[in-house]
Amino acid sequence: LIRTNLKYFFPNDNTSKCIIITSYMSGEGKSFTSINLSASMAAADYRVLLIELDLRKPRLSQYLNATVESGVSDFVVNNMAVQQIINKDDKLKFDFITSGPIPPNPAEMLLNPRLTELMVYAKANYDYVIIDTPPLGMVADAYLLNSFAELSIFILRYKYSLKTTIGFVDKLNKEKK
Repeated sequence: LIRTNLKYFFPNDNTSKCIIITSYMSGEGKSFTSINLSASMAAADYRVLLIELDLRKPRLSQYLNATVESGVSDFVVNNMAVQQIINKDDKLKFDFITSGPIPPNPAEMLLNPRLTELMVYAKANYDYVIIDTPPLGMVADAYLLNSFAELSIFILRYKYSLKTTIGFVDKLNKEKK
């Protein structure tokens, strides 16, 4: 359903699109949605790259049952090539990049010019770039990533999310954040 509705946001299929998946707090389904949206887009024959940018509590490799050597933090700190951190999920048919080792300064890492370099590469080589972020109610990381995205999806989980989060989302919308 989400994949189908994206057609209304992106009527032009010829350009790369970057989507941020976020929520207010942990456990609302950001990674679940990111993985399933990536798989759904890949099933429709789009080239998809899922990037885990929750540099504080990474779980993507665990959810994908993947053993990964390096990720975004390695790319930024060790000047690795982008191709060295891209992993392929042959079963789900999309590529992914994990966060890598937890850095001491996640917010600063997101401001590093190397991250811009990664996003330029991703947009040039994939139809969809999906970014799994940390919760907005805890840290400002998703705000820092907003400049890369054409669309943000905010997750609310039935019988889990706080009702007051709706006011938070409304405020974000009014402030065009």
